[in-house]
Amino acid sequence: MSRRILLHIGTEKTGSTAIQAALVAARPLLPAHGFALPESPGLPAHQMLAVFAAEPERLGGLWHLVPGGRLEEARARFAEAFAAEMAALPDSVHSVILTSEHLHSRVTSGAAIAWIAALLAPHAASVEVLCWLRRQDRLAVSAYSTALRNGAAGRAMFPTHPAQLERYFDYDALTRRWAAAFGEAAIRLRIHGPGEPAEADAARDAFDAFGLPRALLPPAPERLNRSSRAEDLALLQAVNAAMERLAAARGLPPEAFAALRERLRRHVHAAPPGRGLRPARAEAMAFLDRFRAGNAAVRARHLPQRAALFDEDFSEYPEEAEPTAAQLAAALDLAAELLAEASLRG
Repeated sequence: MSRRILLHIGTEKTGSTAIQAALVAARPLLPAHGFALPESPGLPAHQMLAVFAAEPERLGGLWHLVPGGRLEEARARFAEAFAAEMAALPDSVHSVILTSEHLHSRVTSGAAIAWIAALLAPHAASVEVLCWLRRQDRLAVSAYSTALRNGAAGRAMFPTHPAQLERYFDYDALTRRWAAAFGEAAIRLRIHGPGEPAEADAARDAFDAFGLPRALLPPAPERLNRSSRAEDLALLQAVNAAMERLAAARGLPPEAFAALRERLRRHVHAAPPGRGLRPARAEAMAFLDRFRAGNAAVRARHLPQRAALFDEDFSEYPEEAEPTAAQLAAALDLAAELLAEASLRG
């Protein structure tokens, strides 16, 4: 069997949503070109791959894919469905694309990655692990904004816990984990950042990496994960923290504030885009410093043609961290508008 699997593992915040949307749109045309995008792992983001392999404590929001919380049953059903779908593929399909950024964020141990390797081994002669890397400070800033929109409170923009740093931000550790299961030669890295093809058009860069004809690319949609204004995120920051304190004081479950969270989510989604909350330049530089040695090792192993893994431009950051006083004032104005709107609705 000469079939190969192209396994896209993220990382998060590198255009995965756009890549997956483009793949799903092109899916009916893929077999004619020798490619397949399986349905059994769940479209568009193949989340069942993470459910199958991740440690239970790492599943988080993916538990909704586990009926009744019976994890082993869900894993067994998925493995059976995946094997059946792969067996039914025509011989003309030479490449199978799997895509899930949750493989970066949730499948974070050598044992979990070995489960993925065991799942795929019977169905392909080779596996190529494709991973887009974003400079760690930019990844942290973007992930923080997403967390605020999802209701998080009380977390730092730049984490300090060693285990979290190693799991999520340490690309040297990340690539070594996956290479241990699939081999160094299987790791294919691309960079997401200013001036890079992936930042200009993530889907087109992914199609190039997969070897898919650009003619299969659908029309570029409106940006799916845009940045929010600093005042909107400052509002979320304050309200999320207030809801967390109130829930703890009154013994309320998290869903007690579901309606307010949804109202805030709709407000932020409808508001004009912005540049998000930005840390002080020195903070961003200090965070990146934690990973310089590992980044250099990744470059030497996988991208030796590059002078450096990432650029050294920090001009996107202000001298002082945001939100500024003006942005906080704007957030208070937004809060007043939302309260007035709520009172008018009764």
